[in-house]
Amino acid sequence: ATSVLAASSAATVSLSSFCASRGLMCDPANLRGDRITHYGSTDLPLGHFLREAMSPPPERRCPNPDCGQGPEEHIRTYYLCGGRVVLRVRQEPPPPKTSVASQRGRGGQQLPADGASG
Repeated sequence: ATSVLAASSAATVSLSSFCASRGLMCDPANLRGDRITHYGSTDLPLGHFLREAMSPPPERRCPNPDCGQGPEEHIRTYYLCGGRVVLRVRQEPPPPKTSVASQRGRGGQQLPADGASG
């Protein structure tokens, strides 16, 4: 049983990064890939990895000297175990500001928190 666990406790992952706004392959996929160990000291749960991947610091820039764009301009593709995951970060617009007047009903009365009138 140990040999089965040892054989399945590592995987090869490859990443490519494409700048959509410039049409530039910033980091082509490495056919050899990088070997990662499951349940090792640097392993992350999938949800944690996705939160980090989808929320990069806004000041982060592409290390490719021909690019230099931010993460929202790139499409990253991870290749793992015969499949792939495609990630694209998008900046969400700020939520609209609500005014006190928009929270009042007809005649100026304050609406309850659930928005129901009357």
